[in-house]
Amino acid sequence: MAKAKVKKSDAIREAMSQNPKMKVMEVVKHLADKGIKVLPNHVYSIRGKKPKRGRPVGSPVPFVASNNGVTSPVKAIQKVKSLAQEFGGMRGLKQLVDELVA
Repeated sequence: MAKAKVKKSDAIREAMSQNPKMKVMEVVKHLADKGIKVLPNHVYSIRGKKPKRGRPVGSPVPFVASNNGVTSPVKAIQKVKSLAQEFGGMRGLKQLVDELVA
């Protein structure tokens, strides 16, 4: 009766799932002890195809705008106008902002 064939790729994935921090040569030796001959390049190939976790490197971080308690841009403009009136109009508010920036 023929021996049941084990796919090398599945054996590599199983060995890596048992111990994810196992080095490549350790995986090769572990499988060789089970009678499965694999090359280190094959282990590297399977390890590289494993899905990555988290956000891909180099992709931009999503920007989340805060509303600062204002529900709409129209209300924000109205608040700025009322603040400007308290400081003597838009010129007074602009002078105040310029002093804060400088």
